[in-house]
Amino acid sequence: MHVDRRIVRQSLPDRREIDRNYADAMQGMRRSLTSSS
Repeated sequence: MHVDRRIVRQSLPDRREIDRNYADAMQGMRRSLTSSS
């Protein structure tokens, strides 16, 4: 069954929002790693 890409996109979080959250998570991990060592 073919799903309209636009409908799928609307149901998904904004790509830029995902990238920002991912970057924040990576920064937090890096910070905790550097502080623990």
